[in-house]
Amino acid sequence: MRVSTTHPRVSTVVGNVVFFDWWVRLQERAERASTRARAWLLGICITLGVAARLWAQTLPGNWDFGQWTNVSTTVLAGGDPYTEFGYNYPPPWLFTLVGFQAVTDTPISFRLLISLLLIAADIG
Repeated sequence: MRVSTTHPRVSTVVGNVVFFDWWVRLQERAERASTRARAWLLGICITLGVAARLWAQTLPGNWDFGQWTNVSTTVLAGGDPYTEFGYNYPPPWLFTLVGFQAVTDTPISFRLLISLLLIAADIG
């Protein structure tokens, strides 16, 4: 049984964008596909996602990356990032950043390790 997600008073364009009618139709189509076709689709999506994340690493870093660099450098120098920067992430992430900073030589490799960890977590 198909459940309509389109509100009767909403235009098709708004329904497609706001209410994700396109996503419902795509899911229905994927559910009818064979297991092999779904595996290919999953592989393509993972590949595109990894490629997009790695491409994003070629762009300038954002505030989070700067904060992670400062915090990990401070810890390696013996400082306390919670008092110095008002750091608000839990200790496991802090230890991960410090470990990455300890084994890398450049900000680029530090950022790449963080990205690879986050990609692995997304793929799960």
